[in-house]
Amino acid sequence: MRTIGAKHAHITELRRLVGRRSSRLGAGVVVVEGPKVLGELLEAGIPVQRVLYDVDAASSGAVGDVIVAADRAGVPLEAVGRGVLDRVLDSSTPQGVAALVARPKHDLDALSDAGGAPILVAAGVQDPGNLGALVRVAAAAGSPALVCDRESADPWASKALRASVGWALRFPVIETSDLPADLRRLRDRGVAVVLAAPGGPAHDRLDWRRPAALVVGSEGRGSTRRSSRSFPTGCRSRWPPASSRSTWPPPPPSWRSRRPPVAGVSAGDGAGTNSDWVRAAAMMVR
Repeated sequence: MRTIGAKHAHITELRRLVGRRSSRLGAGVVVVEGPKVLGELLEAGIPVQRVLYDVDAASSGAVGDVIVAADRAGVPLEAVGRGVLDRVLDSSTPQGVAALVARPKHDLDALSDAGGAPILVAAGVQDPGNLGALVRVAAAAGSPALVCDRESADPWASKALRASVGWALRFPVIETSDLPADLRRLRDRGVAVVLAAPGGPAHDRLDWRRPAALVVGSEGRGSTRRSSRSFPTGCRSRWPPASSRSTWPPPPPSWRSRRPPVAGVSAGDGAGTNSDWVRAAAMMVR
């Protein structure tokens, strides 16, 4: 069996892709680490370009199962010398296997405006684990998509993919270079833009059955001033405390104006901490 080493072109490419978001973006590929996520992608029929596995891990149950599944699917396989993958991959624990997967492409204009769960928008969410968790929340809630800006973490980076358990490759995730412009496009289509910001009525005072886009800001700063300037607040809403319970969708009050309102939903009076806004987003699936 042929084994490739640290200087092989495929390992050099893998190192570059793992280390640079721009390289992954330019190549249009995602690096998937670990047998759990990769196994689920293969089972779901997601096209995989190449699988690389540690020669010593090939006999382990989980990695061995992935190798068999990839071989059956006709995916090219590369055996890698002992310890080489561990030195290249981003994970703090040995994964034993990695793969290159084409980055999925989704069009914001193709999203459904039928209402139900809102489009979830991440504006400057910098922790990849938090962003991956939001992908899972959006998918579980039946959201049309998760949209994120370039100031957010890479939703297809290794840590974010592990946090989303691979859902960023199976659920519509759209990265935008001009979030305010895209939010204006949604608003012009009749989608209510709801900003995460302090103050205002409770979240259950909004008619979530109408088409909406829920924007959550960064862990420390919340919604950016740029977003606030682009979307002057029509009404605001705050998240309830941790002990609160909510059903989905919340009761439908009447909108305050005919034009789709721009609302704000808050993790508190200016704090906007991780646990608050992640808990608030998770309420969508209760």
